[in-house]
Amino acid sequence: MIANSLMFYGKHFDRLLLISFIILLPLLLLQTIIVNYIYSISTFNGITFYGDLANAVFTLLIVVMAQGPFIKYVLLEENGEERIMKRSLVFFADHAFTFFLFGTLLTWMVIVGSLFLLIPGIILLVFYYLTPYFIASEEWKITRAMKKSAKLAKKKFFLLLYILLLIGVLDWGLGVLTIYLSSLFIDIYFGVLIAKLIVSVAIYPFGIILLTLNFLKWKEEWKEEGGAGNVDVRVV
Repeated sequence: MIANSLMFYGKHFDRLLLISFIILLPLLLLQTIIVNYIYSISTFNGITFYGDLANAVFTLLIVVMAQGPFIKYVLLEENGEERIMKRSLVFFADHAFTFFLFGTLLTWMVIVGSLFLLIPGIILLVFYYLTPYFIASEEWKITRAMKKSAKLAKKKFFLLLYILLLIGVLDWGLGVLTIYLSSLFIDIYFGVLIAKLIVSVAIYPFGIILLTLNFLKWKEEWKEEGGAGNVDVRVV
């Protein structure tokens, strides 16, 4: 599935990158401004707890919220639809508030759960991470999509956790490498930051492609097993 994801990513790189610049980059810039401000007013004696918390909250919120148009893009392409980029952006515009609400809910569930030895937060993240994928494929309400996400995640828990860890490590590793390499040639912090953001918006779609293709496969298997109820693999 990684090979298929890379092929999809390469074939649609330009349009996916454009969606990233339209949707993801402004959110990341807003996060940077807000988080840096929180760091500046809340850091005392080297203690950065509030800044770190704000950074974690905004990072998870944006990662979850911004998935919508990319998921829809992959689903439409796999279904052989036309005008997929326009339809993906329109879909996100119509459902942006839904994704924001769910992203906010999941973020605080994970943050609060992580306060209890981290494990509950990880379990909640895995159980409900596929909610945007059900929303994008079926256009269901949040509560119904969350129930389906939990049921499917129970069957694929460790595989889903592995994919999320793989995506996280890839993003973190490339981010660190980008900061190191750019700092060798750029002395200005803002320049290093922009380089990191550009790499982030370029890499972000790949993780969603990988997860969406697996999601389609898992749903089909689940349907064949009779456990998906009335789940329809057709993309609206």
